[in-house]
Amino acid sequence: MPPSKDPKPYTIGEPFDISVLKKAKPARAASTRDVVLEKAIMQAAAAAESQVIRFFFDPEKDKVATVKAAAKRIVKAMDVPVNVGYSKTRFPNAILLSRGVLSNRSRPSK
Repeated sequence: MPPSKDPKPYTIGEPFDISVLKKAKPARAASTRDVVLEKAIMQAAAAAESQVIRFFFDPEKDKVATVKAAAKRIVKAMDVPVNVGYSKTRFPNAILLSRGVLSNRSRPSK
């Protein structure tokens, strides 16, 4: 490989503000599931703490873990106090969204 004819192969760029690095990345197109899930999370955030919103999904297209992970990701991004749960026996093809605690496991009895 012949040596570069450019006497200055390295350059130093102009300084810029750190906030440029912290800007949000360009958003990719959201799936229809995520759009509807975001609406359900907003309903759960606006509902009373004792109410539960069910989000139904097609088990042929999505797995429970995938939908729960998407819901938790959206809740974290929106920064709303919504809990995400799942009850296979009572609601087999739905995840549950609520501001209240969905499970009493690991809670001390009063």
